[in-house]
Amino acid sequence: MGTEAAVPRRVVRLVDVPVRLYREAQQHTDELLRELVLMAGWEASRGEEGTATRLAGTADRHRAERHALSVVAERVLAGAAGDSVTIEYEVDVSAAETSAEWAALLDELAALCRDGGMLVVPAHGEVAAFSRWFCEEFVRQLRDEATPRSWSEARADA
Repeated sequence: MGTEAAVPRRVVRLVDVPVRLYREAQQHTDELLRELVLMAGWEASRGEEGTATRLAGTADRHRAERHALSVVAERVLAGAAGDSVTIEYEVDVSAAETSAEWAALLDELAALCRDGGMLVVPAHGEVAAFSRWFCEEFVRQLRDEATPRSWSEARADA
């Protein structure tokens, strides 16, 4: 048996997460990913490996981590007594890099939407800003060791 070093884990706190906005962002991301899978399948049926195939591969590499994050969030959201919640995720410190990669993927998909390369409409401003903040908080807290910055603070600074 090999002796593998344990990957350090840390807690990422997302403060003042609006329940409605979280759900809207999740729904938009799901729509993007569904269309992306269809586009990649179309490329594969033609024997091509283009942009959709590359982006679908990136999304697939992050599937397990994104699912785990969603499970934690859904538990918190299900018990929400108000319009916003604080969600705490215990993650490997490597989640900083995967969150940065996920943000880049979402940016690339948004550009495809704007350019007419996808049928899904681009996320409206607040949903796009929320998704960016969500990813940036993982990077800030894990890589930069910054204290949590609430959604309200992020919006006020925008």
